[in-house]
Amino acid sequence: MLALFIVLGKRRADREVDGPPVVAYDPEQLDWSLRAVGSAIVLLYAVYTLVASNLPRDHAMVLTVPLVAAGLWRYFMLVRRARPGATLSLAGAPEEMLLRDPALLLIVGAWVVTSLAILYGVQ
Repeated sequence: MLALFIVLGKRRADREVDGPPVVAYDPEQLDWSLRAVGSAIVLLYAVYTLVASNLPRDHAMVLTVPLVAAGLWRYFMLVRRARPGATLSLAGAPEEMLLRDPALLLIVGAWVVTSLAILYGVQ
């Protein structure tokens, strides 16, 4: 699901940056698809944190769900803002967005720290 979200975001951003697309993608349809897939990811992740047998029984991992939602939303906003010559014009490279966007780095870092604290540190 996450791969589909990233690919849809890449298509959305490529449409804005590269000029005439090779394949005509409707930006409204891409936005709708990104929202639907993003919502499904958050829902499935939330269910996973509650039912997975390899996670703590107190369901503390559910505390990471807002961070996942925030990360997906930030990525969505970045691909919607992709414009030629923009400061953060990273449309063709999702990994560049992750490595160069301070807010996305902060969200991912917070998710990692929270997850590690729940899984290994906090008893």
